[in-house]
Amino acid sequence: MKRLIFALIAFISLLITPCTTFADSAKYWNEKGNELYLGGNYEEAIVAYTKSIKRDPEFEFSYNNRGLAYQKLSKYQLAIYDYSKAIELNPKNTLAHYHRGLVYGIIGKYQLAINDFTKTLELEPNFTWPYHNRALAYEKLGKQEKAINDFKAAARLNYRPSQNYLKSKGIQW
Repeated sequence: MKRLIFALIAFISLLITPCTTFADSAKYWNEKGNELYLGGNYEEAIVAYTKSIKRDPEFEFSYNNRGLAYQKLSKYQLAIYDYSKAIELNPKNTLAHYHRGLVYGIIGKYQLAINDFTKTLELEPNFTWPYHNRALAYEKLGKQEKAINDFKAAARLNYRPSQNYLKSKGIQW
């Protein structure tokens, strides 16, 4: 009878352990952060992403996602830090490069934005948004020819905002 009880306890603990472990894992807290973020609870999402990072400092997705939440709150330097950390952990993290480029554009660091959009496009050549946003950064720097080339590239990939921009200027793509 004692063996049966011990076996039953061991079996139940095996069933419970994965759930308990997941509920305190980096992935769990990242997913919780995503739920909060999607609900517009950016401060709470940051807390969840931070818990994820504390559980696994190498989990790049939590840095990227926390960066998004900081960006929504206009905490741009913190967002840049998190995107940079995600890139440090995975230099091929396309979204971290792209989002850091967006933040650089917002704060007026257009050349840094262009660098990040260029890297994004090296990693993902058919991603339309970086072409469009790099074009906007080129415009801010007075590099109209490069801007038009990027608007055309995005338009050829069927990105409507770039198509509309070119139409408004009477430019074919």
